Amino acid sequence: MLKKEVKELQILKLSSDAYNKSQEFATCLEKLLNNELQEIEDWAGKLHGNILRIAGNLHLAANV
Repeated sequence: MLKKEVKELQILKLSSDAYNKSQEFATCLEKLLNNELQEIEDWAGKLHGNILRIAGNLHLAANV
C-alpha cells in the first residue's frame, strides 16, 4: 500500500505537447465510440480521463 503525506494541494498541468497528444487521443476515441467501441461505450467514454488520472497519480508517486 502506498502511503504518502501530502501537505498541500498540487495541481498538475500537461505540457503543451502532452496536451496536444491527449486531445488527439480524445478525438480519435470519440470517433470510435459510435462504431467499434459502441458495445463498451460507457467504459470507453471514461478511458481518456482515467488514463490522465492514473498518469497523474504515477507522477506524484514517483516525484513527491
